Amino acid sequence: MAAGAFQSWCSAKVLGCVNRNILVGRRFVNTYCCGAFMTDVKKESSDIRWARFMSEGHFDLPAAVNSGAVDFAALMRMEAIDESAVSMCEAGLFVFPMAQGKIPTEETGFYAASSDPETTYRMFGRAGVAAIGIVTGMKNGIVVIDIDVKKADDNGMQWFTDNQYRLPPTWTHRTTSGGYHLIYGYPTGEIDGSPIDIRNNARRLGAGVDVRANRGYVVLPERLGYTSCEDNKAIAPLPTWLVDALAKRGKV
Repeated sequence: MAAGAFQSWCSAKVLGCVNRNILVGRRFVNTYCCGAFMTDVKKESSDIRWARFMSEGHFDLPAAVNSGAVDFAALMRMEAIDESAVSMCEAGLFVFPMAQGKIPTEETGFYAASSDPETTYRMFGRAGVAAIGIVTGMKNGIVVIDIDVKKADDNGMQWFTDNQYRLPPTWTHRTTSGGYHLIYGYPTGEIDGSPIDIRNNARRLGAGVDVRANRGYVVLPERLGYTSCEDNKAIAPLPTWLVDALAKRGKV
């Protein structure tokens, strides 16, 4: 589904949205959609900060991603980094700028992620921006399995080889170290009456295998040495066996 079609979908689905400006070419016009931009949260605990971040401008992106309604690869085809970032915002996604070294450029880090095109265009217009960071987890409807190959004694390729038969093909990025990011749709549904909560973790699945989900982010290709594998750009739902292995109980 094109960005404009998805925007119409989210406008129909979301209650309590407010008017905002979106970017059309180089001109801002008023439209009806949702957005979020973090205020100063340096003194807040991580749990309070996360709860506020999740509450602002959030809607059901996991369902949209799992249904194929969000075409990440198509949204990233713009040559200019600010135009790619804005196109993702217009599809309802939360992004933020990153500098060399995979460092967020904003003082509040990934909590500055916004789905408001005007805010995003302003952030990405500043000096030093080198890549697009995207929040993982329920906020953007994605879970990333990070296959690391940097260390011989902590190499995730063995886990990947052993489990490849039960890993559905999905949008995959090649990382700077030669490893992979497997991008899956965040699971919908509940556990014990609360939304499924999958958080960042290291090596829970195996040596050299990290997970980026709630409270995390990744760098999007084609920048900072990250590339998109051409064989499959559709995002598959996270398989049930990984949901069972990774899900926490309680509130997101």
